[in-house]
Amino acid sequence: MVEFKKYFSYIQIIIEFLVFSYCKFYFCLSISYLKKKICSPPSHTKNINYLFSL
Repeated sequence: MVEFKKYFSYIQIIIEFLVFSYCKFYFCLSISYLKKKICSPPSHTKNINYLFSL
């Protein structure tokens, strides 16, 4: 029983870490997306960026 609890705590730590890094990744993505929206480049580069963002 004690062994199981130990493994469970390891799994919990790993899951929390994965969820944290996943959220951090998406948070960074959304921030950069918002920055692009705010600092909009000239129209021809905007079209290229739009294609890459699809």
